[in-house]
Amino acid sequence: MNRAWKLKSTEKFLKEADSADIVKVLLKNRKILKKEEIEEFFNPHLESFLDFKIADLEKGVKRILEALERREKVIVFADYDADGLCAGAILWETLYELKLNVLPYIPHRVKEGYGLNFEAIEKLAKEGTKLIITVDHGVTAIKEVKFAKKLGVDVVVCDHHEKPKILPECILIHTTRLCGAGVTLRFAYEIAKEFGFQDKIISEKLELCAIATIADLVPLKCQNRAIVKFGLESLNGTRRAGILALLSKTGLVLGKVSERDISHVLAPRLNAAGRLGDAILSLRLLCTKDPVQARNLAEELFETNFQRQEMLTRAILEAKGQFLDEGGIGFLTSENWHEGIIGLVASRMVEETGRPMVVISCGEKFSKGSARSVGNLNIVEVLQSFSDLLVDVGGHPAAAGFTIETEKIVKFQQKIRGVNLKDFEDKNFLEIDCQISLLNVNFPLWETILKFAPFGVGNLQPQFLTKNALVEDLKTVGQNLDHLKLIIEEKNAIAFGQAQKIDGLSPGKRIDLVYTVELNDFRNNKTLQLKVWDLAVSEDKK
Repeated sequence: MNRAWKLKSTEKFLKEADSADIVKVLLKNRKILKKEEIEEFFNPHLESFLDFKIADLEKGVKRILEALERREKVIVFADYDADGLCAGAILWETLYELKLNVLPYIPHRVKEGYGLNFEAIEKLAKEGTKLIITVDHGVTAIKEVKFAKKLGVDVVVCDHHEKPKILPECILIHTTRLCGAGVTLRFAYEIAKEFGFQDKIISEKLELCAIATIADLVPLKCQNRAIVKFGLESLNGTRRAGILALLSKTGLVLGKVSERDISHVLAPRLNAAGRLGDAILSLRLLCTKDPVQARNLAEELFETNFQRQEMLTRAILEAKGQFLDEGGIGFLTSENWHEGIIGLVASRMVEETGRPMVVISCGEKFSKGSARSVGNLNIVEVLQSFSDLLVDVGGHPAAAGFTIETEKIVKFQQKIRGVNLKDFEDKNFLEIDCQISLLNVNFPLWETILKFAPFGVGNLQPQFLTKNALVEDLKTVGQNLDHLKLIIEEKNAIAFGQAQKIDGLSPGKRIDLVYTVELNDFRNNKTLQLKVWDLAVSEDKK
């Protein structure tokens, strides 16, 4: 589905321009105007992450020191996605180094559900646990924390999800400015500072935080920009056996791992175990120091990810057949969808339709739901406004999850479809930085673009518009011939998933196109190509 195009700047570079002029426009579009803001953007520093205040950090450190003194049994209770897994690895490794009696725990998605649960708390308490530390969840676990306290188990919550109106009565280390692993890394850093090995925390665990920050779609601004910039550098020199095994299995090259490699290759494989089975597999992979075990675990994750891909393909076909664009939030349900993939179904359907989406895996008594947003719609607030119909709900403005009694789905659907999206629709655009001539697509422009990396949510790669560009050649490519490859004024271009747009196009036609500039490094022959996000036959005459 084509989205409307919106130019952020009226500046046009229709002839070959000085890259410094384009930099000014890109900065202005990102509202980076002051000298100190520009300096911080181009030269991020980790002090912005290590210095800013997070509530209850000191209390959390004090409780860890007490656990050490009392030789208490401690559980790091992690979430089963990439953010939670990285957070779990960061804190477990830190506490294990202190010789604390500590074990990781990750709930089974299907058998236990999301986050703290009564059965797990009771089991852990019977086994002698005196302290549970949640990472990447827990801010909504009011009843579960109260239950733990009754059993003599203290709880420390490290979380970044939206706060509910009522908070759990415990030590709450929380900020929405970081991902779950970011909050946890800061906690680990403060713990390590008590023993003088805080620098080791950064040198060995920042790479995990970078993976989590990218995987959890956290805006890459301020602290997060610094985390990803320096975390990527650390990752590209990693000694972690598990990550090295994943890189080897995927064909990625150590030293050249990018943000995109994390979001499209590494994170989905780390997530796979938690989606379909037991996420402890991925945690073991991240923490193991044994190369043989790492290779075996990576192989197992690949097999699980392949199953996930097959399930997702079938689910997407069903979702497309079910979807009706009625102008509001999309609402899709099925008894056939594994609850571990509904978030992926929601994300893919958002891409396909341009609509925010609610997707539900229907169970006999209870059903699991996942929601994804677009534009300025805060999807977790939408869901929370109907909390009387839900068993539980939590998440971020862009992504959320919930549980609902199956018999209430129809009523919930009516409520969701009644949400007014007028404000959201006004901002549902394909945003473009500025209009340029293809004469500007050169290596000086590429060097300019690299200055704005790392890219991700909140700092997208610069997108350009070129009008009246001459198509010299085109064809469909890919295993299923679903991509469109073009030569446009001697520039190579690729439009993924847009093969249908070949209709009406032919050599000699002129088109308007929105694209990012990419580096193609094939057999050490470096060339630039256009990654086309949208195109249309030009209406202007030339």
